[in-house]
Amino acid sequence: MTRLYARAPGGARIHEGVPEGNWKILTILGAMSTRGMIAAMTVEAATDREIFLTFLDEVLCPALQPGDVVIMDNLSSHKVDGVRQRIHARRYPSEQRTLLCQCI
Repeated sequence: MTRLYARAPGGARIHEGVPEGNWKILTILGAMSTRGMIAAMTVEAATDREIFLTFLDEVLCPALQPGDVVIMDNLSSHKVDGVRQRIHARRYPSEQRTLLCQCI
């Protein structure tokens, strides 16, 4: 952020450069457990439905083990159709299903 006001000696003006707006978005998706980091992915875009489902299919779900708990925040891409099904499709015995929690 650029300052809107500055101090200068009496009657003098402040001349300061302002950075250009050439920013890029870098999203870091990750999952950690008591075993440490189990999944991580970076994308040069904002997280949307397609990116999050790809993260689940290619990175997170293969790293899950029986009894793991998946906790997600209230991001809209976490609530799309297919998230719960992908996590539960890991084919664990019913007593060892991966638990999915939605945190608000």
